[in-house]
Amino acid sequence: MQVWFVFSLIFSIIVVAFAALNSEVVTIKFFWVNYDLSQSVVILLSAACGAAIAIFLGLFSKIKSSLRIRALTSNLEDAETKNRKPAKEVSE
Repeated sequence: MQVWFVFSLIFSIIVVAFAALNSEVVTIKFFWVNYDLSQSVVILLSAACGAAIAIFLGLFSKIKSSLRIRALTSNLEDAETKNRKPAKEVSE
């Protein structure tokens, strides 16, 4: 976990340095609208959108895994309950 955090921090610093070195004004054409923005703003917005998408996909995967674990745990508990019943009947 800490290695991933350090890697993310280093990558963020590289992106910020790259954005700071590219500060010319560029025209962004988005559908029918033209925007004149600093290239560094475009880089940082793109990086932020990419991070948001990665976080969303990570959360989706985590929720899916959690639901699968819950279902498997329920199946295991049912199987253990069924396994205990014959053992009680045999002992009586």
